[in-house]
Amino acid sequence: MIIWGKVVGATIGLILYGPVGVILGLVFGHIFDNGLRSIMSAPQHPTAVRITFFKCVFQTMGYLAKLDGVVSENDIRVARDIMRHDFTLTDEQTILAMQYFNEGKGPQFDLQHAIQEFNAICGQYRDLKRFFLELQVKAVLADGNLHEAARGRLVYISSTLGISLTELEYLLRAYGYNFYEQRAYTQQSYQQSYYSHTNPSKVREDSLTVAYNLLGVQASDSVKTIKTAYRKLVTKYHPDKLVAKGLPPEMMRVAKEKTQQLNDAYALILRSRE
Repeated sequence: MIIWGKVVGATIGLILYGPVGVILGLVFGHIFDNGLRSIMSAPQHPTAVRITFFKCVFQTMGYLAKLDGVVSENDIRVARDIMRHDFTLTDEQTILAMQYFNEGKGPQFDLQHAIQEFNAICGQYRDLKRFFLELQVKAVLADGNLHEAARGRLVYISSTLGISLTELEYLLRAYGYNFYEQRAYTQQSYQQSYYSHTNPSKVREDSLTVAYNLLGVQASDSVKTIKTAYRKLVTKYHPDKLVAKGLPPEMMRVAKEKTQQLNDAYALILRSRE
C-alpha cells in the first residue's frame, strides 16, 4: 500500500496551515499516491513485443520506401533520422535497424506476414500500434509525396491493426498531406518557410495550416471545437498517460515531442484569433 504522499502532504500541510492544512495535504497526497501506484503497476512490454516492434517498424519502412521503384538517398536519410532522433539508437542498434530496413526493401519481404505477426504479438497494445502507424506515415511523407501504392499499403496496415481510417487520415493531415489538393507540405519545407523573411504573410499562412492540420481541425471551426480537439490529442499523447500504459522507453521521446508540437499549434491558433 502506497501512503507516502499522504504522510508527506499531511505533515507539510500541518506545518504551513495547521489542522486545515492536514486535510489539504491528505487530499493532494492521495492524488500523488494514486499516480505513483499507476506508474508502479504499469504493464511492461515483454521482450518479444519490443523486439517485434523494433524489427517490423524498420522492415515496413524499407518496404514502403521501395514501392515507387527505387529507394532514394532521401528515404535512407529519413530512416536514419528516425533511428537517431525518435529511437536514439546506439551504433550497434542502428546497424541492426538498417539491416531490417534493407530486408524490408528486398524482394523476399512479405508485408502481409510481417504485419500479421506484429499484430499477433503487439496487438493488445493500442498505443504501440498507433505509434507504429505514425512512424510509417512520417517516413512516407518526408519527401512531400504520397503515391497511391503507399497510400493503399497504409490503409491495409491500418485495417489489419484495427486502427480506423479516420485516425489514419488525421495522421496524414498532421504530417502535411492534403486530400483535396493531392499534395503535401513537409515539415522541412514548413521550417524553411518559417525562418524565411521574404514573405512574412505567407509564413504565417503556412504555419497556421500546419497547426490546424496537427490538431485535426479546420480554420472555420470555433474556439470551443479546437480546444476540445486539442485536449483530446494531448490526453492521447501525453507522456504521463502513456508511461502508465507501459509504452516502451524508446517511444517516450516521440510522445514528448508530439505533445510539445500540439501545445505550440494550439497556442499559435489562439494568437491568430486575438
